[in-house]
Amino acid sequence: MKHVLNRIPEQRAWSLLKHFRTESGLVLKEAMLGVEVGPISCPVLVIGGIHDKILRVKYQRLLYQQYRRRLNAKYMDFPMGHMVPIEDADGRELRKILIFLNQNVPQAVERSLATV
Repeated sequence: MKHVLNRIPEQRAWSLLKHFRTESGLVLKEAMLGVEVGPISCPVLVIGGIHDKILRVKYQRLLYQQYRRRLNAKYMDFPMGHMVPIEDADGRELRKILIFLNQNVPQAVERSLATV
């Protein structure tokens, strides 16, 4: 818990932790190695927490660089840890993510529907 939910009060962290599932890290490893799991046809936003103890900022930005070149990805970092949406108590940072989605996802949906 001291790595995953390191930026929220301990009591709240424990209450959230019971909803988590074990994760092998395979997805993160593949993403960092540049393994393509399939075509990506939607806008990509890499979200980073500057206090993330699992995926340090250096690696967040490397991941972003991989996707920026191939997919015109965008990058946002926040004064949070690994779980930005959960740690954002007042929703101020989450609003920035939602603005990105609102501006970009409808376009991706239109492109996806055009190929069906």
